[in-house]
Amino acid sequence: MKINITLAFATAAVIGASPATAQAQTIVSQTAAPPTQPAYAEPEPERIEAARELLEILMPASQREAMIISMIEPMMANLEAGVLQSPELQSAFTDTPGAEALFREFLVSQRSSELALARNSLPTMMEAMARAYARRFTRREMRDIGDFFESGPGQTYLAQSTTIMADPDIAAWQRQVMAQSMQHLQTELPALMTRLSELQNGAPTAPAANRSVTNSNLDAMRGGGNQTTDAEPDTEE
Repeated sequence: MKINITLAFATAAVIGASPATAQAQTIVSQTAAPPTQPAYAEPEPERIEAARELLEILMPASQREAMIISMIEPMMANLEAGVLQSPELQSAFTDTPGAEALFREFLVSQRSSELALARNSLPTMMEAMARAYARRFTRREMRDIGDFFESGPGQTYLAQSTTIMADPDIAAWQRQVMAQSMQHLQTELPALMTRLSELQNGAPTAPAANRSVTNSNLDAMRGGGNQTTDAEPDTEE
């Protein structure tokens, strides 16, 4: 029972971090070089200004907050629904009176905190995005991108793109993934709790099972493990 309740709140904490992570992956796949790679070059001021102009087209200041919230809220709801479907969690709710109400209250708090964080971090996020765009695109490329998004098809894409996470197929996929994540967490958490208990009691802990830990999934999202960071030379006048 203790494990089930701990599982519930550990998962809720993961839910709170998930939308921000997904949002960052959608906007920029890698904003800082790992310690083992050379640091990114400082973007040219002209490119940064061009990137700011492009972002004003992609995410107008008057619509920016609403766009971010419209992406995050459905994602949060989908993930929460997936967690609440977990048989282990339902068992914990049945065995512990008041646990479900407490858990749902915690989810509401997590969602509120995530949305507040998104709102408050918008200015710094936009500046980080401008610098990321400036490193990856020339001024001419950014103008071309902006021209497309100011066109009819581009405007349609922008209007619809923020609703994608609310699509029923996306929602079903997220619930399925979260259910699988819950099953994995249910398997791993008891061993972690045992090792923590041994550590607190001063007993030596058994080493974790050997696993091959890779960043292959992250590398795939980033387009490969060894990305080059130099943008093509900007030859514009």
